[in-house]
Amino acid sequence: MSNRFQLELRKWYSWEMHPGYGGYPYYSPIRIDDFSPLGTGGSLLQIEYFNAAYAQGVQGFSETVRVLVRARDYMVVLREAGNEVSKEELRTGVIGRMSHNWLEHHFRGLLSNKPPTKSEESEAEMKSYLDRVILRK
Repeated sequence: MSNRFQLELRKWYSWEMHPGYGGYPYYSPIRIDDFSPLGTGGSLLQIEYFNAAYAQGVQGFSETVRVLVRARDYMVVLREAGNEVSKEELRTGVIGRMSHNWLEHHFRGLLSNKPPTKSEESEAEMKSYLDRVILRK
């Protein structure tokens, strides 16, 4: 088993995008719905994900990212938008392991307003918790 960060289908991750919208960093829980390496030798990955903090109704994303770094608990990616984007408009993303601490830091009040059930309190049960409070499953 690799010590480097690996994506898993239908699992929730933290997403940080720099720069975000309006010049500030953007944070959101994301659920990876599909991913596939493009096999170009250039570390390109096609990902499809649900972006929970984005406007309702347009939360599904499909994009190509270039993996720049894969550490133990996160990966740094460059969003590949093609030649139409200038270097000043490039955005970098960090996809990381989801945790209660990350949620509390970036989405204050979520855990207190919609607390996890006893069975959802562990980090291993983040999927169940986020499916329930975000997807209302």
